[in-house]
Amino acid sequence: MGINCTKIKGKDIPPNAICNFNHPNKNNVPLQSQITQTMGVNQNFFEGNNKLEFVNSKTINLKIFHQNIRGIRNKVDELVLHLSESNPQVLCVTEHHLKDFEINNTGINNYILGAYYCRKTRKSGGAVIFIHDTLLCTPINLTEYCNELDLEACAIKLKVLNKVFCILCIYRPPTGNFETFIHLLESLLNKLYTNSINVIICGDVNINYLKASNYKNQLNSLLETYNLCSAVNFPTRVTHLSSTAIDNIFMNKETNSNYSIESYINGLSDHDAQILVLRNLNIRSQKAQPTVIRQINETTITQFKLHLSEENWSNTFNEEYMELSFNNFLNEYLRIFNHSFPPKKYYNKHPNQG
Repeated sequence: MGINCTKIKGKDIPPNAICNFNHPNKNNVPLQSQITQTMGVNQNFFEGNNKLEFVNSKTINLKIFHQNIRGIRNKVDELVLHLSESNPQVLCVTEHHLKDFEINNTGINNYILGAYYCRKTRKSGGAVIFIHDTLLCTPINLTEYCNELDLEACAIKLKVLNKVFCILCIYRPPTGNFETFIHLLESLLNKLYTNSINVIICGDVNINYLKASNYKNQLNSLLETYNLCSAVNFPTRVTHLSSTAIDNIFMNKETNSNYSIESYINGLSDHDAQILVLRNLNIRSQKAQPTVIRQINETTITQFKLHLSEENWSNTFNEEYMELSFNNFLNEYLRIFNHSFPPKKYYNKHPNQG
């Protein structure tokens, strides 16, 4: 139709873009999003913030954030602000200081609660994992391996394309029994570790990895059994008296050879955050691709025609500008279309190997 929108209601619109200022969707989904969904395109491939970062059509980046936050109760809003800058898909937090009922009522925009551990008798401590709401994860029950003041842990299983990750978030209080910690962690890793799962441990182990120590040697010996090693080589807690790396991320560096890890200072705690980025995860052999199908038959077509006939199109006919009138019409049409022919995802139970 040759629509050319440059500035409408004070908004700059790029050429060939579809203008949309009065979308009827309660979630205010952009019209372009509706169109790509109508075409059967997964919108997650196009949106960048907090979602899987697509480097190109065949690879993605996965970003994991960890911080000992020393109490999250009054810091959620500020944490959300910082997350909008770093955009991790996995958020691991130690020492959240919350009880069960509190953690279940703690909402972080665009994230869902993946797994958590809360102390039952003592105050403070704890570990929690939040996952971006565009990803699916499965919590892993670690109750039998957790012990207040010795090992506080939670874990999720996360499938990203053709890779399966086990993300483990742990906190070892400095006053606990180290031998108990090692024993519990070994039992836990025996449960989680398989050759097909990529284990990544994020947490505060209260062992300074910037200097040699017996505790460091014992932990390294255990982790090497599972092909895991420390990835942090910078201070994570700096005071006027000391500079230590007691927060760490442990992973298989051979499996995750293309990665970066950096410190992120946000002022929310006396512990700095760590951000791990696993780069260029290959999606070439992804197996479980969903097929989007709309049920279009005589019944749904009749329903579609009925809804169209009942629409008064007042937003279309009462609009002064032709461009906005067209967009109002298209919005209403797509709303009725999606209502009458809702898309449903189906997964092939026996996908082709490739």
